[in-house]
Amino acid sequence: MGPGAVNVDFSAWYLMLSYKTGVHRLSARIDDFKTIDRDASQVIDNNDGNGSAFAATYRYTIDKNWQLGAEYSYTDSFQANRAQFAGLATELDQSQVMGVMQYRF
Repeated sequence: MGPGAVNVDFSAWYLMLSYKTGVHRLSARIDDFKTIDRDASQVIDNNDGNGSAFAATYRYTIDKNWQLGAEYSYTDSFQANRAQFAGLATELDQSQVMGVMQYRF
């Protein structure tokens, strides 16, 4: 390691829409991201990558302190350095469903 061991350019953006009516809120978000490896160690540690993601969320407000919600998220990504680890694919699709009960104070 040392100065310049990791030199990566990156770009990322997202767009989020949210709609609230009464005690209900619906939100959706899309993301896009990219990294470009600029250092001299690309052969042994390639940090190139890119991907996109989507999330959809529903929230129900019970009162001023409590909320219930559900969220679905999906990510599609490529990361070159995953190939360094046995059995890991450089391209991955991931999905998650999550429920939440939140208390705010």
